[in-house]
Amino acid sequence: MRLDLCAPVRAFLAGILFFLPFATAEAQFIQYTPPGGPEERPESRKEEIDRIMEEAPWHLGPVRVAPVFGLRDVAYQRSITGPVESPSDITATVEAGLHAYVHTGSKVIWRAQVVPEYVWWREQSERRNLNGRYDLSAFGFFNRLTAEIGATRNEEQQVFHPEVLRRVSARQDDARAAAEVRVSGALAAFASTRLMRQDSLAGEDGDPQAAALESLDREELSTRVGVRWRRHNGLSVGLGVERSEAEFEGDLDRSNEGTSPVLEVIWDRPRLYAQVDVASRSLEAREGSAFVPYDAVTGSASLRIEIRRTLSTTVYSSHNLVYSITPGYAYLDDRRLGASFQALLGDSVQTRVFAETGSNDFTAFTAAAPARNDDLFSYGGQIGWTLRNLFQVSLQALRTEIDSNLPGFDRSYTSVGLTVGLSRGL
Repeated sequence: MRLDLCAPVRAFLAGILFFLPFATAEAQFIQYTPPGGPEERPESRKEEIDRIMEEAPWHLGPVRVAPVFGLRDVAYQRSITGPVESPSDITATVEAGLHAYVHTGSKVIWRAQVVPEYVWWREQSERRNLNGRYDLSAFGFFNRLTAEIGATRNEEQQVFHPEVLRRVSARQDDARAAAEVRVSGALAAFASTRLMRQDSLAGEDGDPQAAALESLDREELSTRVGVRWRRHNGLSVGLGVERSEAEFEGDLDRSNEGTSPVLEVIWDRPRLYAQVDVASRSLEAREGSAFVPYDAVTGSASLRIEIRRTLSTTVYSSHNLVYSITPGYAYLDDRRLGASFQALLGDSVQTRVFAETGSNDFTAFTAAAPARNDDLFSYGGQIGWTLRNLFQVSLQALRTEIDSNLPGFDRSYTSVGLTVGLSRGL
């Protein structure tokens, strides 16, 4: 939904992406997100670290170690694009590693994560791959200052683009720094910067469509500054500005840059959690780039209501810019609206179902390309439970259908799978 807003209104509307001090360092220019919406209330970085250190089963002096072991995404996969059906197959991912935390002084915590994983396919041996998640970070929690610095590599297999509805591997490297200084009791100033590089790892599995994802390989630099106001009643408002630069590789250069005001409003109450996260994007092509200028409000909103302790529902929507891999098109607007229901059965069984609808509206490089609009519908669910307070088991199912106004671009994706992991892992 393109909004034609005057400059003052756009400056007010566009600045959220900054609520939790360290979510700002990681949740920069979001593109495609998997179907399903937010699953639960987010944790602040300090809450997350305190929880993991408290639950860590291994204490080696000052070091807290949480082992990670799991069998993820043991799933049947079926993907169809137009008249072409990718081979249906069974896949599984085995991961084993650890997360280690150590205090250096009372205010600083270091974190190291080493979690290699092996991706297996039953029939398509060319898609078997060794991925992993690696991180080294430092966190400072002082009286008026909260800070983070770190570097991360994530190599994983997932559906990460709406035009390629099947699991592929990709690598993302990033270096980040963030800080928040409390100016007064309710007012704080923040700043964050992040350098990210994305590389597709799907070019060797024989699928030309998956190989086209290499055209999305790029580097992005994002820097944000702003102020945040928090009330004791759970209300938080963040206002700021973000400078983003994207540099593409390969023959199709879509490098761009822009400055965007950002706005975040969060209301966190005992039985209600509301979040609005928007940015007024104004992106221009860098010198020599074929990028088509982009001017729209992007972001997300969600409302979670706890009907009672064991039952809650969430309504959510999003609007994101996603770079296209189809020749002739620069990018698409990914708009979605959905709802989910979560229920706790007994003390340890959790269930969740969701459904969402939306559209992908494509922007062409020139008027010669035909107008393209894809309608989408996704639904799915999962059920999970804990065995002997040691293992977590969950069953998941997902179905996505996309219908295009152009012939040959209809596509669908079906996945049914199982995940088993340590209950104290991550």
